[in-house]
Amino acid sequence: MPGSQLSEVSLDFAQADKELDEYRSWLDSNAEFSETRVVEYLKARRDLCLLIQLAAGKGRPNRYKHEFNLQGAFRADLVVGSTISRHFVLVEFEGGTSSSIFNQKRGTTQLRDWGNEIQHAFSQVSDWTWAKNDNQHSDLYRNTFGLDHFSETYLVVCGRAAFLNRTERARLHWRSEKTMIASCPIRFWTYDDLYVETSAALDVWRALRSEQAP
Repeated sequence: MPGSQLSEVSLDFAQADKELDEYRSWLDSNAEFSETRVVEYLKARRDLCLLIQLAAGKGRPNRYKHEFNLQGAFRADLVVGSTISRHFVLVEFEGGTSSSIFNQKRGTTQLRDWGNEIQHAFSQVSDWTWAKNDNQHSDLYRNTFGLDHFSETYLVVCGRAAFLNRTERARLHWRSEKTMIASCPIRFWTYDDLYVETSAALDVWRALRSEQAP
């Protein structure tokens, strides 16, 4: 992939399994954490990050990069994707605090307002899609990904499930399942969802590899 800014990688299933276990223990030991802290933790666990493509995207991951610059003006915390399926997942990480998804104060009704961090993340995604639409035919943008045409999924990871009541979890699920921008899906996960979704994706691939084994 001449010109691509993405690193070529191969998913190590055994290492991914190990890193998932470590991540589960880390979540259990850290009720709340800042964006900086969790990003630093995840950057040290490549194969866990590669699992995001299996869980949220299409195809087996073979490219990734942290702190991925888009047109020099915007930055995604993580890009992971497959050049075979021509699909990439662009990820924005936020904090995992009690107010990351919903504000502590209530709005005009009995429901809490959406928090500043998750709203900021959505604005980031909006700018990413604008940058792609504004530059998708340029050589610079094609060289950034190493492909002429590809599809994307956007993922916001924010907050902890324990801080949400039943109604708030339903609101977050609805937002995750129904939000689209520029015809691309935007998923909204808590850091607990990140564990559940990547673990389930790894289980599926384990089963497929077992069936294909001689």
